[in-house]
Amino acid sequence: MKVEGKKMPHVNSTVDYAKRMSGLQEWVGRRKIANLGWVLDPRRKLKRLYDDALAAAGLPILRIPAYADPVLVRYPIRVAGKGRVLAEARRLCIERGDWCNHPLHPKRANVAVLGWRDGMCPEGEQAAQEVVNLPMHSRIGERDVERAVRFLGPYVISRNAAL
Repeated sequence: MKVEGKKMPHVNSTVDYAKRMSGLQEWVGRRKIANLGWVLDPRRKLKRLYDDALAAAGLPILRIPAYADPVLVRYPIRVAGKGRVLAEARRLCIERGDWCNHPLHPKRANVAVLGWRDGMCPEGEQAAQEVVNLPMHSRIGERDVERAVRFLGPYVISRNAAL
């Protein structure tokens, strides 16, 4: 394959390249799947820590049906005054996120091309205005969870259970 006149030997130029993984990709994928517990288990533990800290503070937790077993990438929580909450958390160095800031995330995308009009999804629009998310990665510990929950307490909206 050539790009702008340069030969690129590392690019698979056969017609069938998209039909299957290479041997290396398969090997890496199988190893990652075999060791997935070390990624999933800490996230499940963090969800329990957030649930426990929120419940202890008298705040609503994220309710997941008994038949489901999701692994969260972020812990969503509804707050009043989202912009103010994000700014204050940033000032206090409390990690938080603003994922899904529009029903057709991201907010700055040209959603008109997709036929979007404000008011088409009122619940999604409301959630985008209220939901912040808490991190679920390996650098978050119990103290981080407790600090984030203490900070968010005054801002949490009681209908988090509906998330």
